[in-house]
Amino acid sequence: MAAVRLLFDSLMMRGVVEYNPAARAKPPRLVRKSSHTSIFEETEIVAFLDSISPNSLKLKDLRDKAIFCVLLYSWCRVSALTNLNVADYYERAGTRWLRFQEKRGKDHEIPVHSKALTALKGYFYINLGGTQ
Repeated sequence: MAAVRLLFDSLMMRGVVEYNPAARAKPPRLVRKSSHTSIFEETEIVAFLDSISPNSLKLKDLRDKAIFCVLLYSWCRVSALTNLNVADYYERAGTRWLRFQEKRGKDHEIPVHSKALTALKGYFYINLGGTQ
């Protein structure tokens, strides 16, 4: 419809037609299918996280578990997670928080879920050589 309107607009400008018959025509409404991402059930989340060597002391396993816990329990974007700095993980009033930089430069602060907090503490404990 937009292309037809533009065509008649240009024809009007050149004097070929007196008026634009498509000027008031409304485009048909599109029927949109639901394209929502499926939501994970709690059992699926637990099974997935338990598949990442739950009692492993390997740095790679602890890192992966921390990353997926933050993604699954905060619903942040992957790009926001990869842009995190150490200063973005902080404590306020006894609660740990994460500050994500979302699209268009917006900061989004959320408290860390208890299960994500456990995974992060495990990763930081091993990564920093036993100090928290």
